[in-house]
Amino acid sequence: MSGAAVPQTFRVQGEPETSSAALPNQASYAAADSSPPVNVDAPDSGTTATDETTPAECLHQEISQELYEHDGWLGRMIFKAGYRDPDLSELKGDTQVRYYRARSKPGFAFRNSPKALLRTCFGKARLDFHRREGRQPEPVEELPESSVPEASELDLMMQREAIKTFLEEHLPDVSERMIYLLTHREQMKKKEIAARLGLDRGTVSKRLERAEKRLKSLPPDVLNAYFLR
Repeated sequence: MSGAAVPQTFRVQGEPETSSAALPNQASYAAADSSPPVNVDAPDSGTTATDETTPAECLHQEISQELYEHDGWLGRMIFKAGYRDPDLSELKGDTQVRYYRARSKPGFAFRNSPKALLRTCFGKARLDFHRREGRQPEPVEELPESSVPEASELDLMMQREAIKTFLEEHLPDVSERMIYLLTHREQMKKKEIAARLGLDRGTVSKRLERAEKRLKSLPPDVLNAYFLR
């Protein structure tokens, strides 16, 4: 509507550059209840929309506002996952870029909330981050005496971690998630799962069915964000 306030947009030019220093206006995440850092421009009350605003511009402004509102929450989530600057800033920027790309896809519709999509994007960003870190060469004199995992082993570790993050988000029931993992990752039979978890086979079957149904019902935008490179 003409005359309505429009937030200054969040600018995404491409993959974020790795920085060796924290962002100038970044606050500490040391306390979970600390004020959220703001790395994204705040809405500008002096900017007004025009009647000629295109759907693409409206979408850009909408995504920018979502990223602005969840900027502090995203930083705290990455901090709680064990990351500190400059890695925290790199992961945060990569996550926001992936979110922007996923939200910009034609026909996108939220099934859950921006937080759910941000968690999914962070899982993929973290996987790629560790894959890159694991493949960086080190000087010979700094190599540890113990053997370093091969690239394929590192990839497998990171993939499992990403899958774990993904399933924790979309299979919140611990029992359903465990049964799903034992079935599809460990290739265990229902009888074996029932014995391990102290359940009857009927309960195992029902919970596995619910878990599989829940994952199959996920919209393409969630899966695209998770597998986005």
